[in-house]
Amino acid sequence: MSATELRLSDLTGRVVRDVDGRKVGRIEELFAELEQHEDGNDYVVTEFHVGTFGPLETVGGGELLRHLLARVGRLVGYKTYRVPWDCVDLSDPGRPRLTLRKDQLAEDQDHEQRQMERERAEAKRRHERQQEENEREQEEREEEERAEQGQRR
Repeated sequence: MSATELRLSDLTGRVVRDVDGRKVGRIEELFAELEQHEDGNDYVVTEFHVGTFGPLETVGGGELLRHLLARVGRLVGYKTYRVPWDCVDLSDPGRPRLTLRKDQLAEDQDHEQRQMERERAEAKRRHERQQEENEREQEEREEEERAEQGQRR
């Protein structure tokens, strides 16, 4: 791995501090874009989300916990910030620092909406997989019935 490459698992859950040393939160999500070039493709991180309940999501990791935090978070001050990748100093990946102050960050108001969209998309994928499975089972039953009818003749 080169100096410009990092494992995402080494960053998620890390405490992020601002330029003044104040804790902003923990890295929750990273967003990347696919860069295509002659030698192949690379994923390049463009931004990450820092949240105040990051460690709970990292430890729990479950859908239920994330859903609960998104709902209850509004009541207890759960915040998520979208941070452009170029506003992060990763010279020490174990201690990521922002190159700006916490009050300069825009709070991510759309976090809950995106979470709900992800949950709906996952439910749709599960539903589609279940439909495909049901169709395969129906086809197998029909095939067995045709085979039985052919044996009776």
